[in-house]
Amino acid sequence: MANTSVPAICDLHTSFENEYRALREEIVIFNRSDVGLLFLQGKDSLDFLNRLSTNHLLGLREDTFRSTILTTEKGRFIEVVTVIPYDDGYLLEVSPNNEERILGWLNKFVVMEDVKTSRPTPKLARASLAGFRLSSLVQHLGVSPTNDSREKVHHTSFGNQKIMVCEDSLFHGRVWNIYCQRKDFTSLILELTSSCLSFLGSKLEQAGSKVFETFRIEEGVPATGKELTEEVDPLEAGLRNIVSFTKGCYIGQEVIARLDTYKKVQRKLGAFASHVPMEGEGLILQDNTTAGWTTSHCYSPILNQSLALGYLKTNITKENLVLRIPRGAEYPITPVELPLSPV
Repeated sequence: MANTSVPAICDLHTSFENEYRALREEIVIFNRSDVGLLFLQGKDSLDFLNRLSTNHLLGLREDTFRSTILTTEKGRFIEVVTVIPYDDGYLLEVSPNNEERILGWLNKFVVMEDVKTSRPTPKLARASLAGFRLSSLVQHLGVSPTNDSREKVHHTSFGNQKIMVCEDSLFHGRVWNIYCQRKDFTSLILELTSSCLSFLGSKLEQAGSKVFETFRIEEGVPATGKELTEEVDPLEAGLRNIVSFTKGCYIGQEVIARLDTYKKVQRKLGAFASHVPMEGEGLILQDNTTAGWTTSHCYSPILNQSLALGYLKTNITKENLVLRIPRGAEYPITPVELPLSPV
């Protein structure tokens, strides 16, 4: 079997501190080619996906992408799916290692429709750009990062390679994704690095998964399998922007609409800080009563504290909160507004 992995941009990684400083002061690139990809073909593809998921997908143009959510019949979360027109069908981006699960879910509902689902040979690679000087580099790629560019796929060239460039829908313009042919990935990174040095006078730093996870948590962006599980619904997870309340029926629509109409959302995703390192999931308590739980944790250089994402009940005050970790220790935590920005 051919090796389809994307080679490392470089063999040597700088320390977390240097990578994080580059993120906050200059610009960094993340190798995110572990994304799961599915392919949808057939004249009924968009209508089929529109009937299964939360967002309005009909009329999606060739130069436009859209994120949507698959939910259970009870309105609980399954997966965020980003739909990108590609060749004669649609690429469906899902979480890493979640392709088979989503493929099985989709195939359950294919009856008489002209729809074919498959796992494509991984010919595309994805990198993500983030950082203080992000907009300057995006403009250098021939893209204007304005409100008009939201949900738009920019087909352009850089060096000798054709690339697709678009915002990351969950990061609200704070991350831009670049797609290229997998075989051209390393040379594209070298071209970008050289361009940054000449155009911006800055080094394009490769940042690792630990920096990306820290950035994700500081931005308050939920991740599948952590904040996004079948224990919660899209409104609790703060993903209202990729839920349509006007398009009509989809799986789980009645439940989600009822939660919204009658203000029945029981808990919401938030962030919590502590001077004590937080490790693993824990219960959030108030007056010895369970008030929520935590999901993802990191050390935040901006706060110089431990930072966690988690869910908190909506009917309580955000005072006197305590985190109880699995081994039984308890310590106070403080709610934090996200996204964080360096002072």
